[in-house]
Amino acid sequence: MRQTERGNTILIQLKCVLALTQITGWGAVSVLPVIATSVAAEFGASLPIVFTGTSVMYGARLRTHSKR
Repeated sequence: MRQTERGNTILIQLKCVLALTQITGWGAVSVLPVIATSVAAEFGASLPIVFTGTSVMYGARLRTHSKR
């Protein structure tokens, strides 16, 4: 295998791994609407408080990325 072919293979593998972690990450973040009632009951909090946590997380992420 030539050097460029090997580099392309590694790059494709890396992109596949990054794509899977991105999909998994967004899936983990977006699962809250499905489990919000259980989370609220477990922590003894109201649903608006549970969703506020996610809103704060998105806001912090937006602020962090806008400063770059």
